[in-house]
Amino acid sequence: MSKKMINKKKPIRILHVTFAMDRGGMESRLMDLFRHIDRSRVMFDFLENTDRAGAYDEEIKNLGGKIFRSGYSRKNVLEAIRFVKSFFDKHNEYHVIHIHESYLPSFNMIVMYYAKKNRKRKIILHSRNANGPHRILHSLLKKQHCKKADYYFACSNLAAEWMFNKDVVSKKEYKVINNAIDVRKFLYDKYIRQKVRDDLGIKDEEIVIGHVGRFFEQKNHVFLIRLFQELSKIDNRYRLVLVGEGPLKNSIYQAVQDLGLEDKVLFLGVRNDMECIYQAFDVFLLPSLYEGLPGVGVEAQAAGLQCFFSDAITEEIKIVPELCEMLSLSDDIGQWCLKIVEKLSYLNNRRDIYEDMVLAGFDVKSVVSDLMLFYEEAYLT
Repeated sequence: MSKKMINKKKPIRILHVTFAMDRGGMESRLMDLFRHIDRSRVMFDFLENTDRAGAYDEEIKNLGGKIFRSGYSRKNVLEAIRFVKSFFDKHNEYHVIHIHESYLPSFNMIVMYYAKKNRKRKIILHSRNANGPHRILHSLLKKQHCKKADYYFACSNLAAEWMFNKDVVSKKEYKVINNAIDVRKFLYDKYIRQKVRDDLGIKDEEIVIGHVGRFFEQKNHVFLIRLFQELSKIDNRYRLVLVGEGPLKNSIYQAVQDLGLEDKVLFLGVRNDMECIYQAFDVFLLPSLYEGLPGVGVEAQAAGLQCFFSDAITEEIKIVPELCEMLSLSDDIGQWCLKIVEKLSYLNNRRDIYEDMVLAGFDVKSVVSDLMLFYEEAYLT
């Protein structure tokens, strides 16, 4: 045990290593933790592996956190490496570093190297996904990557298997940190539902299929649009609402136009009021090619929505089983349509899901309490 003592007057500062802090799933869950943690005991700072500002940067500063940007981009890797080396030479105040990782190779490998080079810092390696690009390289690199970590977190068991080497997984040396949310914010509210639908021009009789996710290949928007096209043939009342941004957005928008569905599909971009937007949905659809444990799936269940997930997503997403259907991407799209139509009877029976979410460990307050104790213990070792 180290002789370090916790300064009662100053919080322990934990350095989170992330991408730009935009309104993605991982970033939103991390911000939920930051908002609810006792910031007189534990403070979050952020080393963002990017050369641009993030959507949450202003709130981070308002909560007392510091932001450092590596300047990383594919055009200036060497400059970013110099920044990281210099950063860890200067900043000795960070004894615990929490690295959020999705796949290898990544810039976080450089961060881990310099964080460990001259000091006995404690590194938490947190797996945030369950698949990704560069699969062969990822498999070759992850054993060496894991050696530099002291603790292992994952958003699901599937995410642990993806990121950590066989020894860590077989011995269960990792800790699953639920992608917990502020559940009360998302609970069903019929008055908010009506207001949002009015604002969006959605009629009472229309049935809204909702999807939240970046426009990346992983989220499988092409499949989603084809599915919606078939649903529209079954019933003209269906509307599709897409929330998010990303490099494939223009191509998906063009596909919607080519199919003549532009009057039925709403592109909302990035929203800062998702707790309200979910209220306007009737069904939530996430046909992803892979996920760690999608935070949007947690949010949708908290809002009492009937959810349809691809079976490429871990079964651990079934927090409230009665709300969840897992369907295969290899199934005919007609099978997906039939399942959705079968569940329509639930639409008028959305109930308060609060107790279910708390008992399953997905309310942020319970996760924050455990995490704060973990950080303090790691700081003292």
